[in-house]
Amino acid sequence: MGSFIFLTDWGWSALDYGDDWKLKRVFLPGPGPEGILKKLGSGCQEIGRSHTPTPAGELAERVQAYYRGHIIRDWQVRLDLSGFTPFLHSIWRETSRIPYGETTSYGNIARAINNPRACQAVGQALSRNPWPLIIPCHRVLAAHGPGGFTGPGGVSTKKKMLDMEKESVKRVAGQA
Repeated sequence: MGSFIFLTDWGWSALDYGDDWKLKRVFLPGPGPEGILKKLGSGCQEIGRSHTPTPAGELAERVQAYYRGHIIRDWQVRLDLSGFTPFLHSIWRETSRIPYGETTSYGNIARAINNPRACQAVGQALSRNPWPLIIPCHRVLAAHGPGGFTGPGGVSTKKKMLDMEKESVKRVAGQA
């Protein structure tokens, strides 16, 4: 279907779709579009210049809302899981269950997939996660600290995302 780039409050982000509007990859926001465009190539379309509703436009709106501090509980997207092992599927499926504003550990994910000694493998699988936000790998922490993060800005971005989510949950709870 194509690749789509758009601006969020945190920088430029992009979505890469395959056949039948299955999401192949999400690019977390970075300071400029150059790095994303280099990875996606010249066929990338900028969302906002077209008014045709598409799954890409709808997901881009949810990503933009996330970075404005809105609580997103359901991304309403179909992922392109082709080419990935059942082991990776199990890790990503379990990670996708972590609620907004909450965290868990690599060890908890390993235990949940009935492979309690696979903590390191869980970390490696999450570092390869092509759908950050959708599969919220930033919500998975190491036993004694934040763990890693391969998105732009590294661990500092992971902490910033978690802090934003906690503040959003507090704000909503205060309105109840």
